[in-house]
Amino acid sequence: MNEHPKRAFAIGLASPTRLAAFSRKVSLDGVDYRKLLRGAVAYDRASLVGIFRYTANGRRLMGEGAETNCEILHALLEHWGDSRFAAVLSREPKRVRKMVVAEIEYTWTYPGWKPSKFPKTYRLSPHEKVPTSP
Repeated sequence: MNEHPKRAFAIGLASPTRLAAFSRKVSLDGVDYRKLLRGAVAYDRASLVGIFRYTANGRRLMGEGAETNCEILHALLEHWGDSRFAAVLSREPKRVRKMVVAEIEYTWTYPGWKPSKFPKTYRLSPHEKVPTSP
């Protein structure tokens, strides 16, 4: 399957400097994120699950790395498609589903993630809307 260049860039494979900003070391919290990402892009379920679990449990996931992880999750959702992504995520514990969905939600521009975009994934966790005015 040919990968769209923009999508490859979005998930960090075509931009080593962007991924390097997230993962200066090969291992973060004992997780080889680059290996998981390459596997997830190749539609490996175990790699996608590894990224989900690192999202929920990674102690070093903060700052630009956390933002990049959010972008990667969103790009992986687009890459895998709603049905396949949701099928993998639905098998994860509630806490992992909630964190992954919240991270993807963070990437949507105003007015936010609409239920009609990726509805199966959207339904896997409640969404906390932040008020835009007092």
